[in-house]
Amino acid sequence: MVGSLRLVVCSALVIALVALAPVAFATMYAITVSTDSSSYTTGQAIKVSGTISPAPGPSTAVLLRICSVACKPATPPLAVGEASVNETTGDYNFTFVAGGSSSWTAGTYTVNATWGASPPTIFKVANFTYTVAVTTTSSSSSTSSSSSTSTSTTSSSSSSSTSSSSSSTTSSTSSSSTTSSSSSSSTSSSAVPEFPVQTSFAVILVVIVVAAYLLARRSPPRASVPKMS
Repeated sequence: MVGSLRLVVCSALVIALVALAPVAFATMYAITVSTDSSSYTTGQAIKVSGTISPAPGPSTAVLLRICSVACKPATPPLAVGEASVNETTGDYNFTFVAGGSSSWTAGTYTVNATWGASPPTIFKVANFTYTVAVTTTSSSSSTSSSSSTSTSTTSSSSSSSTSSSSSSTTSSTSSSSTTSSSSSSSTSSSAVPEFPVQTSFAVILVVIVVAAYLLARRSPPRASVPKMS
């Protein structure tokens, strides 16, 4: 009787050890998750990254969910993504875009990263804050001011150009008048004949000859001397 009882106890222990062996020798995995910034605004990229260690091998992925405060099963996530895990390093990454719907309100949000096709699954969370981008009309005012400034500048430039053109025209007119006056003066002065030096000497010589001739005619005749026989 005692021997049979011992046999039953030993058999039970062997069966228990065989059943618990896969659990005892199963690989323990860990997961990390983080975002590239602690705060985002509408339209910005939310870059999520993390690691599964040790590397789980090929064909695995991490399920990523963005929820408000906590990702509860009954709470629908604002965004869902699936990031492939590198079979060698165990790294994964995924990019969301902040905002895009009325469900995104200012506050704190949670990124939940879950890995494991069947229980036990592992998960990790990371938090960030979100603010709604405010649109203002200052840009249009700036544009209007810039347009006014540009218009004023253009007007000033046009006025300056016109004034410069007028000044240039006046200067050109004055220059033309001066040139015309100089031409007239040159024409008037060139109308007076200029005698060369040879002509002046010839005139003087003629005057001297005529004067000598006149003096010769006025002088009294000499008395004739009688010839002796």
